[in-house]
Amino acid sequence: MAPPTLRFAVGLAASLLAPGIASPLFAQSGDRPNDPQQPPPAHWVIPPAPALTVEQALETFEVAPGFRVEVAAADPLVFDPVAMQIGPDGRIWVVEMRGYMPNVDGIGEDAPIGTIAILSDTDGDGRMDKRIEYADGFVMPRALALVDDGLLVAAPPMLWHLRDTDGDDVADERTVVSESYGDRKNPEHTANGLLSGLDNWIYNANDDERYQLKQGKWVSAPAPDRGQWGITQDDTGRLFYNTNSSPLKMDVFPGEYLLRNPDLHQRRAINRETVKNTDLPIFPSRITPGVNRGYKNLTEDGYLPHMTAASGSVIYRGSLFPETFYGDAFIPEPSANLIKRLKLSPTAGGAMSGSDAYDHFDFMTSTDERFRPVSLYNGPDGALYIVDLYRGIIQHRIFVTSFLRAQIIERGLETPIGMGRIYRVVPDKAPASEQPALHTASTSELVDALNRKDAWWRETAQRLLVEKCDYSSVSGLQKIARDKTNPGHLNAIWTLHGIDKLDTQLFWKLTKNTSPAGRAALLRISEPWLAKGDPAFVDYASSELNAAEPEIQRQAVLSLGELPENSRTIHLAKFASQGSRIEAMDEALVSGIAGQEIPFLKQLTNPLHADAQSVVRLAVSTLIERGNADEIAAALDLLLAPSSDPEFAKAIIAGFESHTGGKDGERRRLKLPVEPTALEKYAGKGNAALAHKANDLLKLIDGPAAQAAGPQTIPLTTAEQALFEQGKTTYMLCAGCHQADGRGMNGLAPSLVGSPWAIGPAEIAAAIVLKGKEGEQLAMPPLGTLDDNAIAATLTYIRRSFGHTASAVTSEEVAAARKKYGDRSAAWNENDLKKLSQTLNP
Repeated sequence: MAPPTLRFAVGLAASLLAPGIASPLFAQSGDRPNDPQQPPPAHWVIPPAPALTVEQALETFEVAPGFRVEVAAADPLVFDPVAMQIGPDGRIWVVEMRGYMPNVDGIGEDAPIGTIAILSDTDGDGRMDKRIEYADGFVMPRALALVDDGLLVAAPPMLWHLRDTDGDDVADERTVVSESYGDRKNPEHTANGLLSGLDNWIYNANDDERYQLKQGKWVSAPAPDRGQWGITQDDTGRLFYNTNSSPLKMDVFPGEYLLRNPDLHQRRAINRETVKNTDLPIFPSRITPGVNRGYKNLTEDGYLPHMTAASGSVIYRGSLFPETFYGDAFIPEPSANLIKRLKLSPTAGGAMSGSDAYDHFDFMTSTDERFRPVSLYNGPDGALYIVDLYRGIIQHRIFVTSFLRAQIIERGLETPIGMGRIYRVVPDKAPASEQPALHTASTSELVDALNRKDAWWRETAQRLLVEKCDYSSVSGLQKIARDKTNPGHLNAIWTLHGIDKLDTQLFWKLTKNTSPAGRAALLRISEPWLAKGDPAFVDYASSELNAAEPEIQRQAVLSLGELPENSRTIHLAKFASQGSRIEAMDEALVSGIAGQEIPFLKQLTNPLHADAQSVVRLAVSTLIERGNADEIAAALDLLLAPSSDPEFAKAIIAGFESHTGGKDGERRRLKLPVEPTALEKYAGKGNAALAHKANDLLKLIDGPAAQAAGPQTIPLTTAEQALFEQGKTTYMLCAGCHQADGRGMNGLAPSLVGSPWAIGPAEIAAAIVLKGKEGEQLAMPPLGTLDDNAIAATLTYIRRSFGHTASAVTSEEVAAARKKYGDRSAAWNENDLKKLSQTLNP
């Protein structure tokens, strides 16, 4: 992803856009019908935005009291930087996305001119003064990670492992790790990150894989799709990320657990907002007209009121800043030329909540419009490092509006390009920057580095120790791991695990004296023993279900989900019967019972605890998603079981209702592979208070008989199948918003699954794509510049995927809709579409 920008131009197939939709002046992809783009009002005083030298730029910064900004590197030593990593020797490795938006139309952005540079400070003054080009020839590279004796480089769709085999600091060997690491079609919504996690896996944003180097071989494992640009972690290894208009999101628990149950599509445990954007005002120090929809989304005085380009955040974990800063989130906002500090606090439910650290000002702002902070990092010196893309254009061409184009051209923001800076923020009285030398450290010195409070030292030493796999480190690692007051005790635990030296003897010693985070880590590490049903480990994990800390209870549930099937449901059902208000506990439970939902439900004690309703609802919803007739019949039969109480029945009915929508006018029919006979009996003889709910649900269910009597799914013709195959490819470009499974992402794009507009009349679906749609989430732009065949292919794929059986869409139908609604200037809204639907289906 290129550094992210405004949130508005997302929606169905947004990534298929190309410049050129209808506009009174220039035809821009980000323009919308019936959305007049007035020029800036006369009372706005917009200062010039010339390109400044780095010395001049320093004068434009306003930083929180007690801090100052220093230059770590600047053009012409660095060009168009978007990401970096400080190596064990203190050198800065930089990703340079030199092809990004070379002009307002993006012409030439596919040139293979992206580079990886190594920057060095040869005179010890804290400022980089030497550059070596480690590798070049990349098309818009976006992330890197130092690994073993080389470097991972992300340049979608390629993920490369580069090595320098002759010691000249120039890569001479490239190995393909993945050929499906994102794509190039939509730089704002594709894979990036490459964060070395506490658990020795490498994690990404906007991607569905994680990676690990094991015995010289790269392995990958599925991962949930998180965030948009940038990913970071706290001391416990919890992942944080964001989307453009959601400043900081998080994993409530490791999202990979959700993938154990592929039919579990409620995933609130990931992409969970720590703070609502509307509750987090920003305070730029200059007017901000150069944003995509500055004609309507700024304050009366021309300032951005909230984030629209939240980028690569970092959880500060250094010792240089005052203690109160430790664990705070720092979030760059390149569209507003600022960096926000967010205080994070634990919630009662075991998640985190964010709040503004300051009142009516931000941690760092600039009056220089070209200051574009896109990624932040912890440094070995405890400083906060800032990657500044430094340029006038930040919005990608796919989303540029005519208003923004005018701003860019009229104010000369298109040039110059090829600049860039790296800054460090330090306290006023900070000592000179420390130059690390872990690249030459002995094994014992690396172990000693785990004692440091600064996360950079601990994480770098952990990586090197795991890669080195020197067993002489074990005794020192054990000592740190057993000291729960040591800042590196978690790093030591995961290092021992990474070199396969955390055996049962050490495990039991650690359980007797470790922190809550250490206990959670040990539960994760115990899972191979749990998978074998080892009684001692089962007892240990079961005992942690009674922990006072919600995070430990939840992790115990997740880990017990690895037990063999015959005992898994017993333990999980016993816990679930007690009810829980811990956040995402229902997802933790259901993730571990894939294919065992019915045995789990049968083992719940009655009467059902009120706080256990959500897990019953979710378990039922999940097995319906799977579509197994026997399981669905068994779920319905539970309504008639002698032990079924009203709370239990209510939760079962709610599980079925979750597949029928829920809003008035938006209910959709639920096709079941079995007749709802048990539900009919319950509606007639069950709890009187629930009878009406059961009857309402019956009106929306089609069993096999009703489906046989109704319209039948028509097989695709050869031509339609070809369209479907084409759409399969083009739709994946939309997955950054609507996700690969079509279920969207909260705050970014709605679900397409079961959408009446997606699977209803082809004319409506085509009309929406052609004219766009307003909605509760982000608006979908009109895609009328796409040709009829491309629209037909994408819609055909949507209408025959995700469980849909709607008809294919032909290019002729799209052409007819284009002609019929050609004069329409406004985007569609729900009321318009309902009226249109009534017209087409009287």
